[in-house]
Amino acid sequence: MLELRKMNYKDIKQQWEYVTALPADENGLTNPYEGVSYEEYERVVLPELMMHEKPINMPDWFVPETYYYLWDGDKLVGEYRIRHYLSEGLKVDAGHIGYSIKKQHSVF
Repeated sequence: MLELRKMNYKDIKQQWEYVTALPADENGLTNPYEGVSYEEYERVVLPELMMHEKPINMPDWFVPETYYYLWDGDKLVGEYRIRHYLSEGLKVDAGHIGYSIKKQHSVF
């Protein structure tokens, strides 16, 4: 059964494996965390990404977003980034939702 779960510490290992395996840029979905170590993900990346939902001390242009992961049973198969609103630039280029699905789970 498919399930969406908000990014969390309980699923940190699977989230790290998924995020660090994503290309740096694939079809416009950027990922500056490609290949980071588990230790860096746990210490720096995950807290930073979770803070994006309720940002503190971010630049004026920053748009809050919440990260979700798509699970098929016990397998993490996709990532969704939901922006809380759009800036003028995002209205033209990116929109509210960014997502990726593992290639072996994609229907395309």
